Amino acid sequence: MRSGMVVLLVAVIGSCTGCAKYYYRVGTSFEQAKSDCADCTSELEKRVTNTKPGAYEHEFMEDCMRRQGYELVTEDKLPLGVKRQDPDLSLRGFLYGRRRGLAGTIE
Repeated sequence: MRSGMVVLLVAVIGSCTGCAKYYYRVGTSFEQAKSDCADCTSELEKRVTNTKPGAYEHEFMEDCMRRQGYELVTEDKLPLGVKRQDPDLSLRGFLYGRRRGLAGTIE
């Protein structure tokens, strides 16, 4: 039973390798991307009153960043010269809508 769980865990982790996505807008500095993401997080916190996270947080963040002109881009599609902040791949990051990274130009 335990070895089956280990195999399943390895398979899930392996399937997610390379799946990291980043909010990216061409010509935007990394600092501006951080500021825009913080604005979305602030707006999210105004709307969430419960302590149990759900899909709403993730959907809100994606919609908010999309409205600001950001696209979700896989790491292999990002330009080589941009600065990146990796997504929070922990359970907390996943639950609270932080499963996407940020990328932007270096000032």
